[in-house]
Amino acid sequence: MKMSRRAKRMQRNHKRNANKSGLNLTALMDIFTILVFFLMVNQSEVEVQSSDAIQLPASLADNKPNEIYAYIEYPQGTSIEKTNELTKAIEKRVYAVANSSKYTDGDHNYLVESAVSQVGEGAGNPFTDGGSSAEMPHRGKVTVSMKEYKYRDGRDTEELRGEIQEALTGIYPGVGISVEKEANGPPAGYPINIELQGKDYTELINTAEDIRNFINTKNIAGIEELKIDVNKGKPSMQVVVDREKAGELGVSVGQVGQQLRRSLFGEKAGIYKVNGEDYDINVRFNEDIRYNKSALFNQNIIFRDQASGQIKEVPVSAVASQRNSSGFSSIKHKNKKRVVTLYSQLKPGFSDAGAIVAEIQKEMADYKNLPDDVKLDFTGQIEEQNKQMVFLVGAFFGGLALIMLILIFQFGGISKPLIIMIAIFLSFIGVFGGLMITGWSFVIMMTMMGIISLAGIVVNNGVVLLDYTQILIDRRKVKLDLEDKDLLPMEDATEVIIKSGKARLRPVILTAITTVLGLIP
Repeated sequence: MKMSRRAKRMQRNHKRNANKSGLNLTALMDIFTILVFFLMVNQSEVEVQSSDAIQLPASLADNKPNEIYAYIEYPQGTSIEKTNELTKAIEKRVYAVANSSKYTDGDHNYLVESAVSQVGEGAGNPFTDGGSSAEMPHRGKVTVSMKEYKYRDGRDTEELRGEIQEALTGIYPGVGISVEKEANGPPAGYPINIELQGKDYTELINTAEDIRNFINTKNIAGIEELKIDVNKGKPSMQVVVDREKAGELGVSVGQVGQQLRRSLFGEKAGIYKVNGEDYDINVRFNEDIRYNKSALFNQNIIFRDQASGQIKEVPVSAVASQRNSSGFSSIKHKNKKRVVTLYSQLKPGFSDAGAIVAEIQKEMADYKNLPDDVKLDFTGQIEEQNKQMVFLVGAFFGGLALIMLILIFQFGGISKPLIIMIAIFLSFIGVFGGLMITGWSFVIMMTMMGIISLAGIVVNNGVVLLDYTQILIDRRKVKLDLEDKDLLPMEDATEVIIKSGKARLRPVILTAITTVLGLIP
């Protein structure tokens, strides 16, 4: 009767523990999911110390482009007519590559759906110009749009991009040509992006040019072409006002600037109304004399003299002179500091930006000409990868800490939770072993999300297996008439472990298979 009562008590405990295990397991997975979601919402608040703190094997997988862009930049001051003429010549070369026999069958092209060229406004590179809609008479762009993947007959659009890039390399000296593809996902910048911050913009540009020459001498594989997003060769005209003479004639510096601005850009002179619609009337020089220096400086500044009350006319050339000079194409800031950026795409066939940037960082360790007041930082895609990695590692270990806490309350001790935690880290053998066998890249976002999901599956399977093993151990202790604190003989313990493993093998495998099949789409 004593053994019967004990057996009944243990059976009730097993039922209660099983119900408790099921409830805790469900709560465990719910809380883990909520934690990961919370961390994802707050991803933008993650602080990253430096871009070289974490070296990453690869970024996003090398996508096959659906659009190919050829960005063309001529020297500052090039007229839009000349830009248009050269862009047409480049356009013909792009079409010659896209319509080669490799990608066509008669008049049918397997890859190209359409193509369009732009010159001037809207032809800038969104990564370097920030989506500016300003006039860009020295810029051109050729866009080639691809057909859907199912119509490509196995042709590779990335290979086409490489051939276009090769066809345009070294053809037009002094013209910057960059052949790129559309960026998938959120904007992350170029795979190779080196930012220089400082106060003296001339010093920043000179340092950027020196670093570009230094890196080019190292012949690092995978770098397409290092470019600088700012140059100091923009033609400009400096107007110098003789303040003493202007004061004698009663003309202010502001009046001179206003007169020249009015001639070039116009000034509102009134409103014209038609059918209830208002149209501004702007007055400026005609186009044929708008950029004529003689016409600009021989015009009169007409004003009323405050002292005598008379109307005066003073030629601009009487109080101002001009000289040709050069200026910066733009002045860019980041965190209130002036910034110049060195950037480059990867050559076709290279997708591991992390390895290439690591090689650049290694070579830059020998660069000794960096001024003390200039700060160098590696940003772009590498910076985004670091943010993703820090966020996902934090989510992973934060989830593990929460799982450990719940398991300790569930099992009433620390030994079984430790076993489950060890099983999570042992599961990494399969993750990295699979990557090594298949040769696939370690895609930060996708692989880390897979590891976090895998941790939940391992915990689920571990809890079920340990709980069932404990039930078998308790049954064997009842059978052998042992106390709860007693240990099973080695032979019985081995038999119990083998039996529980066999019993739970099929549910574990089915869980893994259904998870994999659910993630395939």
